Amino acid sequence: MKPTGHRRRRPPFTLLELIIAVALFLLVTALLLTAATAITGSWQRLNREKGRLLELLALDRAVDAMFSNAVPFTWPDEDGQAVAVFVGEAERVDLAYLHRLNTVEDGALRFVSLQVDDGGRLLALHQPRPLLRAEDPGEHARTSILAQGIDRIEFLYADWVPDEGVEWLEEWDPDRDSSVASERRLELPLAILMRVFWDDGRAETWLRRTAGNSYRECWGNWQPARENQNAVGGR
Repeated sequence: MKPTGHRRRRPPFTLLELIIAVALFLLVTALLLTAATAITGSWQRLNREKGRLLELLALDRAVDAMFSNAVPFTWPDEDGQAVAVFVGEAERVDLAYLHRLNTVEDGALRFVSLQVDDGGRLLALHQPRPLLRAEDPGEHARTSILAQGIDRIEFLYADWVPDEGVEWLEEWDPDRDSSVASERRLELPLAILMRVFWDDGRAETWLRRTAGNSYRECWGNWQPARENQNAVGGR
């Protein structure tokens, strides 16, 4: 006759159950680590894209302020001849542009030179006087870094050719056509196109119409049509 007051106790976990529990724990841990890594990578990518977007927005504002407000400006050279304060090269541009009047001393004109230095930085060299010279900026010049990590920049300049239309030039030569009048040689390009190539392979393009070559500047002083003159005179 077997005793009735005692039962055989079952072990809490078998070896198989323990192995399954550890495997499930490792699987859940791996999934959590993978998700955390993916979230961290996405966050880092978002931060990089945010930084790039902010850089592009700042560069866009600077380019728009300078190119869209570029105006013809002349200054006497060493011989006393009026020359245009504009240098349009394939990898550099110097120009004068209108700026809001902050102080009477500063005036409403700005003179700037855009180019990339050896460190891959797009620099804007500002001077309070014309005849910009990158090798001799002067004590009052200041330099702004518009973008970094740049491989190169390229400029193109739009010119209007009668009976042909717009022609894009790699360099702006005011004496390219000896047949134009001397006052026409002091004009700016109709538009300026800037291509920026970054070290990581990205490329962006900016195109702005300059303020200095409207219909009035290109074709002389505007005069009302004859019928408008008659209408005005008859009032």
